[in-house]
Amino acid sequence: MNKKILILSGSPKKDGNTATLVKWFAEGARSKGARVEIVRTAFLKYKSTGCTSCRACQRLDAYECVINDEAKPILAKMAKVDAIVMATPLYFFGASAQLKLVFDRMFSLYNGTIKPAP
Repeated sequence: MNKKILILSGSPKKDGNTATLVKWFAEGARSKGARVEIVRTAFLKYKSTGCTSCRACQRLDAYECVINDEAKPILAKMAKVDAIVMATPLYFFGASAQLKLVFDRMFSLYNGTIKPAP
């Protein structure tokens, strides 16, 4: 069975070091039969600057963010792949802001902190 890999590239540079490493990783994975999708998080169109802490996602039966923008389908794909690779340059010892936006929105994938009253 072919593995499905989702790569989240957090670099704002289209041809920088992170992009080169992502390319090499994707080529290696594809050479072994994996299906690879690369998402360049710096170029997604967002309606918010990360999770807004509305917690509406926690009231849903589905594991999804309620903000309808280009990050929403990426979050939905995360549950359907075999592996998620996160590639980022390090800025001040942490992930780039472009990848952090997606990290924060991943809160919607953890559904269990708030449930509607019966």
